[in-house]
Amino acid sequence: MVAKGDKSAELEPYEYEPLSTLNTIRIFCLESADAEKDPLRGYLIHFDRYEELAKSDHRRRYTAVSYTWGAPDFAERIVISKPGSEQESYLKITASVRVMLEHFRTKRKKKLYLWIDAICLNQHDDAEKAQQIPLMGDIYHQAHKSYFWLGLEDGFDAANVFTYFRLLAITDSSPDLTGNFGKDRPETNLANQIQDFLKRGWFFRRWILQEAGLSRHGLMWCGLHTIQYDLFVLACRKLLRKGIDINSDEKRLRDTFAIKTTVEIHDLVQGSRKSQDVLDMMWKFHQSQCSDEKDRIGALYGLI
Repeated sequence: MVAKGDKSAELEPYEYEPLSTLNTIRIFCLESADAEKDPLRGYLIHFDRYEELAKSDHRRRYTAVSYTWGAPDFAERIVISKPGSEQESYLKITASVRVMLEHFRTKRKKKLYLWIDAICLNQHDDAEKAQQIPLMGDIYHQAHKSYFWLGLEDGFDAANVFTYFRLLAITDSSPDLTGNFGKDRPETNLANQIQDFLKRGWFFRRWILQEAGLSRHGLMWCGLHTIQYDLFVLACRKLLRKGIDINSDEKRLRDTFAIKTTVEIHDLVQGSRKSQDVLDMMWKFHQSQCSDEKDRIGALYGLI
């Protein structure tokens, strides 16, 4: 949907320039904005992974983005400019990508360099996707950091949920699952909120096995609230290690798919990137989902 007054309505569709080498990827530079609802704008650059890694100038270090696509309805637009000229065009994106980028942008006062598949891969070029998808494990591993977008808050308190996981990770005692950590609001069952959070689609995506597992510095986002992925993993591990002192609410959380899979992903790649047996991984992560059955192995490619 093109909003009234949106300049992209007057522009031509963006045409991707072919990638020059097998080691080249595109990086999307998201421009800053003066107001939250300003149209999304940016430009694409070609980025030779090995050439850039050898440079001492890290001003263009990129952030890889992991998220759930949602409905494949490309009804939104972003303005794509061409560096060094006044030429502009538009690129269609989904509503979920628009919302995600708007939230990332509100935290920034400068340009943000992103690798995001919906923009950096030509979705109409099957040959390019076939060549780029096997690189995804390296793309996430070589990124300066990764953002894991879990969606908007949608009626629950992400700040409270993330506070619980932080306290669980960094303290010796278990946080109170019936409290609200001093917030001036009616108490809710925090255990239920956390369990609802752990049912979000991102945790069930098969692609996160390599996206989260191979990322060096991950940051989980829910709305405008964030938590370091390493702290979340540590909290999950503490829940799994709890013995007879575990209470009923903690046991419900410990038994969730998201908690178990988070630790299994981390253990799979911890300390080394040695090749894994594909059949073992297929069995271990058989519950992880993908929309295309062909991706059941493709989503593991970076771990093999």
